[in-house]
Amino acid sequence: MDVWCNKGVALFSLGKYDEAIFCYNKVLEIDPSNENALFNKGIALGHIGKHEEAIACYSKLHKELELDCKFAVIWYKKGIAYKSLGQLEEATKCFLRVLEIDPEHGGAIDSLKRVTSKLKKQFIEE
Repeated sequence: MDVWCNKGVALFSLGKYDEAIFCYNKVLEIDPSNENALFNKGIALGHIGKHEEAIACYSKLHKELELDCKFAVIWYKKGIAYKSLGQLEEATKCFLRVLEIDPEHGGAIDSLKRVTSKLKKQFIEE
């Protein structure tokens, strides 16, 4: 199992995201709740524009592994995926959750500012 995960990480670092996802899927066939494989698969999916599938990976981490209170980075990546899909309200919720866990998270602060600005702009245009 570690071999598949390590191979996935290596392929990801070479920009071979589809091949990395294949490796992470091999790990998940053996251990469907493998934290590293789910997280890395979510990141790889985001890199190839499959944001909804990435969100599903992050959501599975939250629900099945009960990591809601632990990993701000998962909430952050989930927020980025929602932002990429234009689902700004959901992105906002994720970034706020990051800041509950880690109030100094610079990426979440910046992303929240950008999303809030876009939401204000949308509201004014309506």
